[in-house]
Amino acid sequence: MATSAYGQQARSGGDVVMGGTGGHAAGVAGGLLAEASREARLVYSTIKAVSDSSEGVHYNVIRNKSQLSVDVISKAVAELMGLGAAYTTVDEYHVVAID
Repeated sequence: MATSAYGQQARSGGDVVMGGTGGHAAGVAGGLLAEASREARLVYSTIKAVSDSSEGVHYNVIRNKSQLSVDVISKAVAELMGLGAAYTTVDEYHVVAID
């Protein structure tokens, strides 16, 4: 077997054996969010529950649904963005959660 530049072994057909995400069944919530704070997980689940457009969910909607302060939401969104679980859209106050 040949070894790729990444140290992975190629099969006889020349394909490199790749590590997967385990079927992606866990998705972001089961993977990246396992390390997230309680507030970040709450903001993520709120965004997923109320998101209905590609523009994302405004902080005020998240605040109304989650009962968290805007300061806590801002910190949670920054945490989610750092984990690669969310991104902002039309401005810094509209957020989309990544599946």
